[in-house]
Amino acid sequence: MPLKEVRLTDKDIRKLFRTDTTATKVWRAVRRGGLQLFSLLIVFAFFFVAINSPAYYQRLRYALAEEPTLPPEPQPQPAPEPEPEPIVTYPPEIIIPKIGVTAPLNMNVLPSQVLPTLQNGVVHYADTALPGQIGNVVIFGHSSDFPWSPGAYKNVFALLDRLAPGDQIIVPYGTQRFGYEVISSQVVRATELSVLKKTPTPQLTLITCYPVGTAQRRLVIVARLTTGTVTGEQVVEPLIEELPKVR
Repeated sequence: MPLKEVRLTDKDIRKLFRTDTTATKVWRAVRRGGLQLFSLLIVFAFFFVAINSPAYYQRLRYALAEEPTLPPEPQPQPAPEPEPEPIVTYPPEIIIPKIGVTAPLNMNVLPSQVLPTLQNGVVHYADTALPGQIGNVVIFGHSSDFPWSPGAYKNVFALLDRLAPGDQIIVPYGTQRFGYEVISSQVVRATELSVLKKTPTPQLTLITCYPVGTAQRRLVIVARLTTGTVTGEQVVEPLIEELPKVR
């Protein structure tokens, strides 16, 4: 009986000479584990970006925006006769022209009420100085929050890290529009409470979670009063429990 011709492919030859040593088995396991880990990282990155997409979109728009064109200088006009200025009472607000922020300022918010009140704007931490006073005016705001969370101010401080010394912050309150000038910024641990303490000069402190989309640390912007008449002095130190997780 004639023998049947057997043809071996390259794959068959590799199988004949392959030896399943311990090193080979370990390498296969490492390669499979690496592929699984890489897949998990891709899934995590997708959901992280999706959840924080509104804040990142706002940051991208700011980065791509062109420098605004200043309007032409107005021509001088004859000064009209002075008239008595009416007394205006401003609703509490915070205005940061450089990053396009205008938001309501909720006053004297207790620590336990900071998170729910952030749905309505930014919050002034209870027992810190009032705008225009000697002391530390402490204001919290969201840099990012979950898309399904209520409120229209979830990303109000998403661009806060763009502020630099010399930038202006305006706080209308009472009968004045107080102007503050940024003097410093720093990133601190979530347990750092000294940023809430009373100061001997009129100071404004803005606080938000950092980096955007996390609550690991806090970005702290400090500004000094440059415009407006000092209205008094902070009386007591605030109740310091912990820095709220404003994310």
